[in-house]
Amino acid sequence: MDGQKWLESVLDLGPDWRVTEVMPDAERKELRVRVERRSGAALRCPKCGRAGRRYDTRERKWRNLDAWGYRTFFVCGVPRVDCPEHGVSTLPVPWAEGRSRYTAAFEMEVAAWLREASVLAVAKRMRMSWNAVAGIMDRAVRRGLERRKAEPLRRLSVDETSFKRRHRYVTVVSDPDTGRVLHVAQGRSRASLESFYRRAGPDRLGHSASNEIMRNVRNLAVELFNKHGLLEVAQRLTKTLRQVFAEMEPITELLDKDVSALDRIAKRVIRQVAGGKGRASQTLASG
Repeated sequence: MDGQKWLESVLDLGPDWRVTEVMPDAERKELRVRVERRSGAALRCPKCGRAGRRYDTRERKWRNLDAWGYRTFFVCGVPRVDCPEHGVSTLPVPWAEGRSRYTAAFEMEVAAWLREASVLAVAKRMRMSWNAVAGIMDRAVRRGLERRKAEPLRRLSVDETSFKRRHRYVTVVSDPDTGRVLHVAQGRSRASLESFYRRAGPDRLGHSASNEIMRNVRNLAVELFNKHGLLEVAQRLTKTLRQVFAEMEPITELLDKDVSALDRIAKRVIRQVAGGKGRASQTLASG
């Protein structure tokens, strides 16, 4: 195996890209690796996947992990694809993300060092600017938050803490099962917490499931009221609510500890289902 083939296998470029040239510069202690798209590799629109024609190429350069003490760079004329629907788009490359000027391997190394040292210390070690390291940190955080969006939350912990001589407050939302901080917002108001719920979305917090539960409970209330009357509805509905909320996220602990909350929910549902149907309905619903 020659040097270029070995580099292709080590760099994991995929079947559509190849190393065409390795250019060391002993004076500047730099190593440039030229990568090109293989001839015959299909060009597809990155937005819809439809085959398109090559519009032109744009020369780009990415910093990679150092090799043998040399600062290493990828250099490539990246094709741009002309799609009938989406117009001209730059073809994505497998070794870097979006418009980043660093390879994914390099960004992972920087992110690992950031867990051990400050931005300034990492910048000095990696021979980078402070802003470049901060940009890599921001992208790493964004990727982590995107991965978290797909993970459902079983429980939430909400706390407020002060800093700077206790004159300024922040609201901190965390996951007690993993110990991870999920959200930090200024202040300690209702709006501080609502900003987390808006960002997390209903699917992750289980709101869709809770709405479905409440619909099922209302249907059950109608059936029980028609068959057994209001008192039986109250007894069975409260019992049912305890069961269904035992699996509801993320307010399980609150409802388990506050049985009266279950009774209030049951009465609210009963009031919606049977409200106005006699004195017993008004008496039960007023609790």
